[in-house]
Amino acid sequence: MERVILALLIIVKFALWDVSVAQAQNRFLVPYQGRVVKNDGSPISETANFNIKIKTPDESCTLWEENQTATVLQGYFHLLVGSGTQVGTTAYTFSQVFITGTDYSSTCPSYTATSSDDRKIVVTIDLAGETVNLVSQAIKASPFAFEAYQSQYAQNAAKVGGVVAADVLTVSGASSDSSLRSRNLSTSEFQRLVDLLNGTSSSQIPLGLGTYTTAQESSSTFTQGQIWYNTDTNEVRYYNGTSDVNLCDSTSAVSQVNTGTGLLGGPITTTGTISVDVGTTAGKIVQLDGSGKLPAIDGSQLTNLNTSAFNGTVPVSKGGTGLTAMGVANQVIGVNNAATGLEYKFMNAGTGITITNSAGGITITSTGSGSTVSTVSATAPIVVSNASTTPALSLSPGTVAGQNLRWNGSAWVAANLVYTDLINSVSASPWPSTSCTTGQGVVWSSTSDSFTCADITVPTSNISGVLSTANIPSLDASKITTGILPIARGGTGLGTLGTANQILGLNAAATAFENKTLTAGAGIVITNSANTVTITNTSSGGTVTQVNTGNGLTGGPITSTGTIAVDAGTGANQIVQLDASARLPAVDASQVTNLNPANFSATVPVTKGGTGLTALGSSNQVLGVNAAGTAMEYKTVTAGSGVTVANTANTITVSATGTVTSVSATAPITVTNGSTTPALGLASGTSTGQTLRWSSGAWSVASLNLHDLVNNSGASPWPASDCTTGQAVTWVSANDNFTCATITVNDSNINWSSKSAATFFAGPTSGGAATPAFRTIASTDVNTVAYVPGGNSFGATATLGTNDSYGVSIKTNNVARMTIDSSGNVGVGDSSPSSKLTVSGQMRLTQSYNASAATSFDWNNGNIQYTTASCGSNWTFSNMRDGGSYTLIVTGATSGTCTFVQSSPDTLSNASFKFVPANGPTVANTATIFTFVRAGSSVFVSWQSGYQ
Repeated sequence: MERVILALLIIVKFALWDVSVAQAQNRFLVPYQGRVVKNDGSPISETANFNIKIKTPDESCTLWEENQTATVLQGYFHLLVGSGTQVGTTAYTFSQVFITGTDYSSTCPSYTATSSDDRKIVVTIDLAGETVNLVSQAIKASPFAFEAYQSQYAQNAAKVGGVVAADVLTVSGASSDSSLRSRNLSTSEFQRLVDLLNGTSSSQIPLGLGTYTTAQESSSTFTQGQIWYNTDTNEVRYYNGTSDVNLCDSTSAVSQVNTGTGLLGGPITTTGTISVDVGTTAGKIVQLDGSGKLPAIDGSQLTNLNTSAFNGTVPVSKGGTGLTAMGVANQVIGVNNAATGLEYKFMNAGTGITITNSAGGITITSTGSGSTVSTVSATAPIVVSNASTTPALSLSPGTVAGQNLRWNGSAWVAANLVYTDLINSVSASPWPSTSCTTGQGVVWSSTSDSFTCADITVPTSNISGVLSTANIPSLDASKITTGILPIARGGTGLGTLGTANQILGLNAAATAFENKTLTAGAGIVITNSANTVTITNTSSGGTVTQVNTGNGLTGGPITSTGTIAVDAGTGANQIVQLDASARLPAVDASQVTNLNPANFSATVPVTKGGTGLTALGSSNQVLGVNAAGTAMEYKTVTAGSGVTVANTANTITVSATGTVTSVSATAPITVTNGSTTPALGLASGTSTGQTLRWSSGAWSVASLNLHDLVNNSGASPWPASDCTTGQAVTWVSANDNFTCATITVNDSNINWSSKSAATFFAGPTSGGAATPAFRTIASTDVNTVAYVPGGNSFGATATLGTNDSYGVSIKTNNVARMTIDSSGNVGVGDSSPSSKLTVSGQMRLTQSYNASAATSFDWNNGNIQYTTASCGSNWTFSNMRDGGSYTLIVTGATSGTCTFVQSSPDTLSNASFKFVPANGPTVANTATIFTFVRAGSSVFVSWQSGYQ
């Protein structure tokens, strides 16, 4: 920048307003004007920064510094020095910079101003970053002008006729200075002063009339305060308003001063000293000590004490806590481990417990993990391992394949079923009572609900093949409709429900379940609600003519004799006197400070913020309200049933005692609510007549196998070899088994009339007994392991597919619609898929999902979603999976910038979302389409706004 030439003109001017001194001082400003031009004479127009310093005459010290910003227009600028921003601080105002006598020690300790001193002004201009220092200039008129204006207020002002302004009375002035206004005389007051000086005032007797004889005195009328001289008696007398008094008569002078309550030194008849009777014993007046403190006295009768004035904490022995600070949120107050003081304690939740803090309450709740279960037991054939930790239940294993759980009259045992165990609907044996004779076979009689021996009348030529064991019907377990499911079968052994809020548990003998009532022990409250159990817890001839009494004294004025006493009492402005027991009386002590709580004579009650207790409780007790709700007391946190309480420094931990956290079982036993309220049962069958069968080292639900049956000797009751053509199975009671025998059926007993294509010869589909006939195959004729129309109930995960190296095709209308090849590739409309999923033709995943005005989105609802919300920060996703592609349509009414995060099943931050184009605001009232493709922990976003 070119060097500039500054032409400056300083003009000093003052404007004096009728305001208070403090305000007027702020109005002292020094105008500073000038013009700034370039080397070529052209003026400068721009905003400039000015730094202004007021210095001592020799410029060795800065008395004032400030900064201002001003506009230079056509080269001209104007500043009011004193109105800028002061740099640093001073103990004086801007106007006082120019006043002789100002104390400059805070800034210029070596400078003392004289009345002839000028001041120097130094200005620096910053123009577009270039600093120009101007030549300093002297300010000569300002100090004198400031001094002249200030003189009417300052105590060091110039004198008028040798008298300072403070000692001059004015008449009817309207000075803004209250100290001067108090010395103003009104016109009438000034006239009264002149009359007094001239002796013409009506308030005194003129000197010429100031002498009276006794006769004149008695016939004259005086006003109160008038004084005259009696020439007959040589007395100076005055009228006191009721009578004439001799001013020089010793009888009217004070001859004796006595001292009363609270004072010492009387009686005084000539000279003496009256002092206050101070001390700390009964009847004494209390005097503050050298430190301004009350002495050590009994203050038990003081009222309205201000606790903020305590100089220490209130100890436990005085009903306080002895603590100096507030604990953190939700702590309680209790006795420390050493039983030496109170401390803040955390209520910590141990295993199986949750603690909830709320306003005025603490709720202790069992979480269900561990609860009050301490052990799990069972009776055979159920066995339990880890009974008191993590119980696992199973059934006793069988000894050979094909065994069932069989009731032997006293217990369940693993054994082969005896065919004679079977009974019919009337609880009788369904088997023939005697052996069948030759030519007879076993037939079913629905009338008697049993098997009987009957003649076989089927021609040999019409019978071929052998009887398949698969045709024997399965055992129907649903036929068991009476009794109570015992523990051994996964039941409870109970036939009735307990009362409200009881829980299920073992009896004392550990032999059976029973309903138990959960009872609260000492220190515990149990609250039952839906799905929740909450565990919550002063001589004659003196020259004195009159003695007056001032603040705190009574008895005056005394003009002859009298008693001065301290105005002791407990009312306003009275002096406090100790009572007969040397105690302070009952007075308001709310302004007393630095009280020592250790000297309290009684405990601090609850109503005053104390505890009302005088002693510390035992170790680890806590403070609480008593049962009657009338006082505080120390309480012991006691562990009730199923709970332990552990006390450590600053902590109380409540834990559930039960160590069982989960109950599990091995199939076929099932467990529900394994970690809360375990319920055990046996797996349900999938079809009527199934049993629990031991096979391949495990119990499973299965249909009864014909060959699982044994006779009373433990041997198979079935023929050892196949029956030959023309033979049938017949019963031999002597051998307790079935045997093959020749079938002799009369042809007349066979009805062939119903035979037609696609039929077979079989009994009725109802399962009852009737004459066999030719009929079509019914669903009940098919083994349940086959897939049937309408669906199956296998009781376990079903598998459909091949066990060899071939694929599977699903057809409709004799065309393969879906193919799974041997490598696992799936083709829809493609019989030779080349990838994990090949679709030939149009594919539609699902319809788009309307998320209303939501800003949180679960992608399980669909890969295309739309919302009417306006874009904002941290819209939250869930279930956006790696490798997935998703579309979000935003139709907000206002413009905004969307940012996204994911909370589950994993977390994605804003930084995980990569935008192309760069993220920005949407267009209001249009559709914006965001497309997301997730690859690992990155989500690539393309977006477009403005769709109508």
